Amino acid sequence: MKMLTVCVLLCAMMALATAQSGPEEQTDLVKRTCRCPCGWTRIRGRCFRYIPYCKRWADAEKYCRCLGGNLASIHNRSPPIVKSQNDQSQKTDLVKKTCGCPCGWTRIYGRCFRYISRPLRWAQAEKYCQRLGGNLASIHSNWQYRSIQRMIKRACHVLRETWIGGSDAQEEKTWLWSDGTRFRFQKWCRGEPNNHLRSQHCLTMNHSACKCWDDNHCWRRKPFVCVRRR
Repeated sequence: MKMLTVCVLLCAMMALATAQSGPEEQTDLVKRTCRCPCGWTRIRGRCFRYIPYCKRWADAEKYCRCLGGNLASIHNRSPPIVKSQNDQSQKTDLVKKTCGCPCGWTRIYGRCFRYISRPLRWAQAEKYCQRLGGNLASIHSNWQYRSIQRMIKRACHVLRETWIGGSDAQEEKTWLWSDGTRFRFQKWCRGEPNNHLRSQHCLTMNHSACKCWDDNHCWRRKPFVCVRRR
């Protein structure tokens, strides 16, 4: 059996809340509201998302599961109307205004965060976040930290060790955030940072069973969290 490559990837998940009871107008059949996570389109009680990546079918299904769903199933003759993320229609703009962040981002305490599951080295991850208009995430309170952890768990169901924007590569024991904000809040694991082998200069969250912070080797590849201001 030939392995197929999926170049139009459509994921589906259940909506976070059901619609109000009663018949809906035809023009309201496709609703883009915050009942689905930002970046998803609500259609008849389920959330759909178009992913513009070329992947093998099995990899596409795994990607959708990481987002909390599966490859889309269709149950009537009218196919889902899901526009790509590049669509600049008025309806897409309304979602951005309603959710307070661009689609695909999560608003936490006035800033927009995004979990990227692709493992990269710390410097590569920072560059990736900059291309998205932000930086690796800075964290300034325990409440923010717990909120970011919940965002990660929604995405992949586990709390993986993840890069954030702290680094002391410029000067040992002088930790800085890559977005330029002040480094005040700290969530170090016991005995950290220890600069093991004198080469650990980048900050990971969700380390060990305590899910706290660790200084790590910057060349290791890990998923990461980006932050931007709306």
